[in-house]
Amino acid sequence: MAGTAERTRYFDRYVTFIDAIAAIAITLLVLPLVELTNDHDGTTAELLRDHTAQFYAFGLSFVVIFRFWWSQHRLLRFVIDGDAVGAWRCGR
Repeated sequence: MAGTAERTRYFDRYVTFIDAIAAIAITLLVLPLVELTNDHDGTTAELLRDHTAQFYAFGLSFVVIFRFWWSQHRLLRFVIDGDAVGAWRCGR
């Protein structure tokens, strides 16, 4: 039983690590946008119009990172469910 608890703890750490990687990647995406707003003296509409390509790139990058993160969570859910079914079939 101790092996199962230890395995669960390591698995939880792995999931937390992956979540942290996604959070850091998204934070790194936001930092250049903060620089844009600090250097701009006009209205919000002017900022958006002047830097449309950068905001589009941010949105696209955010969606790509989110999809990778979401796919990983779906895969891990399948692994967890599959592991429970396999353990039940083996009589554990």
